[in-house]
Order: sequence, then structure tokens, then C-alpha cells
Amino acid sequence: MSPISPAFAGQLVAALRRSRALAIRLTRSPVDADDLVQEAALCAIRGWRSFEPDTNFGAWFKAIVRNCHFASYRQRQRRVQSVVFDDGTTLHAEHHLHEAGPWRATERRLEAEAVRAALATLPDTYRAVAVLFLVDDQSYQVIASTLEIPVGTVRSRLHRARRLLRERLGALAA
Repeated sequence: MSPISPAFAGQLVAALRRSRALAIRLTRSPVDADDLVQEAALCAIRGWRSFEPDTNFGAWFKAIVRNCHFASYRQRQRRVQSVVFDDGTTLHAEHHLHEAGPWRATERRLEAEAVRAALATLPDTYRAVAVLFLVDDQSYQVIASTLEIPVGTVRSRLHRARRLLRERLGALAA
């Protein structure tokens, strides 16, 4: 792999500082934000050839930060949650669900899968707003800033996303 250009490196360094605020809003943790920006920087360096020189570097890098955050979120959702107690015993989230009976645990997993699948079928513009609002619990203002769109657009996309989710999850709600 050829080395990155000095101009690209300079823009990346400047973007790292500016993107930390976005990362903190996405992760709600300064430590996690630092990890997210570092991961995004690594992705940017790996894909530096895909950057078009006459375009907005900051927007390109912020998109990488958002994509890394969403990828990290999806990865966390797939992991089995566990809790270690003082006596050394470990309780896995999957096992805890079984206390309500195997049928209820299966039902919860199927519901979660249905919601994930319904979110995945949304068009990208609606899905981004829906995930940030419904899953990450972000405000309209933060979503608008993150996606670099007006607040009114956030509201309309969220309205449409909810309508589509209601259509797709109608059987589950019933």
C-alpha cells in the first residue's frame, strides 16, 4: 500500500479534533468517543484513495465516524450480555430470559429479530434517523447535526420511518 499524501494527513488530523464532539454525542462517553474516532481514523487511512480531493473532507470523515458507530452498535447487539456477581457466578442474558419460560424467551428473541429486520428494510435515509432516535435515544437537534440535515427533515423522515415500521410490524403488535 502506498503512503498517504501529506495533504490528506493534514486534513485527517484537523478532522480528528472536529469529529470528537460528534463521537461524544453518538457514544455518550468520552472514552468510547476516543475509541470511535480512532477506529474511524483507521478506516479513513485504509480507504484514503476513495476520498475525492475537491469534496468536503470533514463531511466524508464524519460519515465514516457515523458508519463506524452504527457498525459497533450492530456488533454489540449480537453479543450475549453477561453479569459477573461477587461470588464469581456468571449470569448470561440468554439464561435470564429462560426464567420466564422457554416460550417467552423464544418470543422475545423473535420480536427483537422482527424489529431488527424491519429496521433493516427501511430506506437508508429513514433508517439512519430511526436508529438514532429510537435506538440511540438522540434528540432531533443531535440527529440533525449528526446527519447534517435540517430538524424539519429529521421530523419528516422519522414520521415516515415510524409509519413504515408500523406497517411492517403490524402483525407483531397485534
